[in-house]
Amino acid sequence: MHPLNPPDFFKDIQTLQKAFPAYELRDAQIEMAEAVHEVIRKGGLLFAEAATGTGKTLAYLLPALLSGRRIVVSTATKTLQEQIVKKDLPLLESLFNHAIDYIMLKGRQNYLCKRRLSRFMKNPLFSFMEETSLYEPFLEWARQTESGDREELTDFPERFGFWEEVNSKSDLCIGSKCPFFKECFVTRLKRESGKADLLIVNHHLFFSDLALRQKAPAEVLPEYDGVIFDEAHRVESIATLFFGWQFSLGQMEELTRDLERWSSSEKIELAEELERLTRQTMRFFSFFNPETERFRLDLGQFSGECLENGERIREGLGHLSLKIQERQSKEPSGEGDAFLKRITEMKDTLGVFLGPQEPAFVYWGEKRKKGIVLHASPIEIGEILRESLLARVRFTVFTSATLSAAGSFSFIRDRLGAPETARTLILPSPFDYKNRVRIFIPKSLPVPGTKEYEAALPGLVREIITLNGGRTLALFTSYRQMRRVYERIQKSLPYPVFLQGNQPRSELLKMFKGKEESVLFATASFWEGVDVPGSSLTAVIIDKLPFFVPDDPLEMARMKAVEERGENPFYHYQIPRAVISLKQGLGRLMRHKRDRGILAVLDSRIYKRTYGKIFLKSLPPAKIIHSLRDLKAFVESSA
Repeated sequence: MHPLNPPDFFKDIQTLQKAFPAYELRDAQIEMAEAVHEVIRKGGLLFAEAATGTGKTLAYLLPALLSGRRIVVSTATKTLQEQIVKKDLPLLESLFNHAIDYIMLKGRQNYLCKRRLSRFMKNPLFSFMEETSLYEPFLEWARQTESGDREELTDFPERFGFWEEVNSKSDLCIGSKCPFFKECFVTRLKRESGKADLLIVNHHLFFSDLALRQKAPAEVLPEYDGVIFDEAHRVESIATLFFGWQFSLGQMEELTRDLERWSSSEKIELAEELERLTRQTMRFFSFFNPETERFRLDLGQFSGECLENGERIREGLGHLSLKIQERQSKEPSGEGDAFLKRITEMKDTLGVFLGPQEPAFVYWGEKRKKGIVLHASPIEIGEILRESLLARVRFTVFTSATLSAAGSFSFIRDRLGAPETARTLILPSPFDYKNRVRIFIPKSLPVPGTKEYEAALPGLVREIITLNGGRTLALFTSYRQMRRVYERIQKSLPYPVFLQGNQPRSELLKMFKGKEESVLFATASFWEGVDVPGSSLTAVIIDKLPFFVPDDPLEMARMKAVEERGENPFYHYQIPRAVISLKQGLGRLMRHKRDRGILAVLDSRIYKRTYGKIFLKSLPPAKIIHSLRDLKAFVESSA
């Protein structure tokens, strides 16, 4: 390994440029490396906001590797996981001329299960005829793969039906009783992770492991000294999923489908029980017919016929358990044990919703394409994280391009259960925002929520896109607004115009990048994780400040909890959350030092409301303009 400490290492430009010719000395990267190095050495917590272009990945990887400790690096997306493993770590290996002991772990459903594949091959059934042509290439891959990782199937569609029949999902794992246990991809990864110094995971896997440690003496990950969370602004929302409960029509359909296949192959008669359970499940979920996508569940909904049907489902699950137990007593099997465990968990989870509601949880539901999903979510996870993680490990680093609001970390720190003594660091962007970016905020525009705003918005969006010559990502805070503006102006735009929902997300981004003058209309899922450097994207339009929907049950419960602490929920919760979301959206523009363009925020409340100053203080360090004339002058000067 390199003899220098991390901060000094980044000054060794001559060595770095041998492996990374484009490397330039960045003071912010050195400052972050020093901070990470210190927190690993001394212990504690660090919040580091590092703008795009800082080089934050290397700034935390280098001190982690030189520490001699076992460290988990957790990202919000598999995309960043892949980047670390395929780009950043190989770069460091070439610099050190030394192999690095790391391993990448993803959720089980990303890996092939040899036992399930063996069963599928005996009777391959396909949801769609076009998938039959994928089967032989898939089998060839399955024979050759050393990792079993779905990511290797680069020429396959993003989703194909029979992967669900052959992946290693935990519900169907029979552990050491599996005939393929010794050669299992997931088992081998677990063994190797126990030897690795650096574990590259994603937030979903990390919090799945953390929640499992809380509920039972079990674990997915080996013990570790500390955690570095990249894309840490996503930690609260993802952790909330794993420390609560979910019960859905889709889960029940999947259970009955799996039991039908198993009982058929094992010649166990479960048809009558499964048919009855299906009817009871459909009847139960028919009692939930909400008008909104997300809705609050109150005790009144779990009464009368709804409650009776819920209890019948639990009874039906109990009857299934008895039948399987009877079979297990005669012919024990690992699959039978796995189903018994799964049925017990489903029965207990439904009981959470049918019984008395816990005051620390919010009970809510949401409409999805596959039906209703019921949730019981912790209103606040700060205390949970403090006890289950922060107090248990030597150090924790939270880093992202967006963690602070108006220079303060108090919001994110409180949400994640960190003490006021946690170190905070804001690292400036290396990009030349002053000369290469203009922020357009039209002061004269009516405020959102008025008829005048609704009337003016489509025309203003069209003018900005036209002035910029296309090359625009238009981000909206609601599907309704996105579709309304799109339908009003798309025919009058002389550019290819793409709309979220018309194609898969990955396909939309591919088309948008491929057609230089194109325009993409999108909502929430495109506010982050979109990386389009260069001339294909030179304008980002945001319709209004991204305050969350006021009737969202989880957000409303969180606001009520803030109010009960004697704080103003608007200023202490809604505003800082909206600031962080806005910064994420605006961050889509500058991805490289050569990028330039327009950031348009079409919300005059920034100037017309007192809280607007908080948003102004949080904007990138670019000149703010208010007229289309100034906008046109900037675009023409950039040509």
